[in-house]
Amino acid sequence: MDAFFKTLGEKGGTAAITEMCKGTLLETQNGAQLEAFGPQLDAAFKIYGRISRIESVDGKVFGDSFIRIRVIAYHASGAPMFWDFMFFRGKTDWEIYIFRFADQFDRVFGNNP
Repeated sequence: MDAFFKTLGEKGGTAAITEMCKGTLLETQNGAQLEAFGPQLDAAFKIYGRISRIESVDGKVFGDSFIRIRVIAYHASGAPMFWDFMFFRGKTDWEIYIFRFADQFDRVFGNNP
């Protein structure tokens, strides 16, 4: 995830998503959606500004092959953006399975803070 946020800050949403998802099951199943997601992410950055810091919220393991990691990214405007990443152990290594972001807490983390 560190590489994802670094690329996101330096090269934008499309490059960060491409780098994180290249060769994964997510790319195979949802390639067209991933292509559309980068510009949406870049549009959010135009509103909120660059990420100024990232705060880890939690990580939860599901069995031996799934992990969910949640973070909050704080932007130059002061606004938080909430991220949810899920990884699974693929044939050879860990890979991204699902990720999403939202500017509203309950969209990613549920209704209970």
